[in-house]
Amino acid sequence: MGRDLIVKKNGVVHIIQCKYWAQRKIIHEKHIAQLFGTTIQYKLSATKAKEVVPVFFTNITLSDTARLLSEYLGVKYFESEDFQDFPRIKCNVNRNELGETKIYHLPMDQQYDRTKISSRGDFFAYTVREAMENGSRRTYRWHGSK
Repeated sequence: MGRDLIVKKNGVVHIIQCKYWAQRKIIHEKHIAQLFGTTIQYKLSATKAKEVVPVFFTNITLSDTARLLSEYLGVKYFESEDFQDFPRIKCNVNRNELGETKIYHLPMDQQYDRTKISSRGDFFAYTVREAMENGSRRTYRWHGSK
């Protein structure tokens, strides 16, 4: 749905879209409209959020029309922002009848987008070494049932 992050705290949900593009490009209104649309779709789903806020974050600038549309629709935006390094490796603890297994998922892995970091023991790591030092192994690639 074009959402990069869904951040929840105290009943408020921020739907965040990030664009890190070449400096010669510009953000047009269609990107703001897409974020607003996906925010409305999220609001219409079975959410109990008090408030859902769309947020657009980019390293480049918005067009004048994109800025006007953002302000009209209530889309918060941050432009010309430097992106900082952040932990991208998802480390989670799988629990089943056999016990616990610590697994790490790289952004290109099959289940990365579906993996949630929400349980005790789950965390984000900066490096594979950090993940492995915390006892995690790489996820297995699923090939389907035979």
